[in-house]
Amino acid sequence: MTVVLSTLTKVLLASLGISLAIKYGGPYLPLTGTSATAAVIVVAPSILLAIALGWDAWSRR
Repeated sequence: MTVVLSTLTKVLLASLGISLAIKYGGPYLPLTGTSATAAVIVVAPSILLAIALGWDAWSRR
């Protein structure tokens, strides 16, 4: 049970960090308002979390 809570906590904290970085750091980035930019910004957190979870699962082997 603690493994599940630990992983869930890591996911929530990573998600919070990424979302705060996007919210407060995003306006300082020189990005154009295109569909491709929006798609990358929307998909990037999911990809980063998938990498983090995969890394965590791989390290537990």
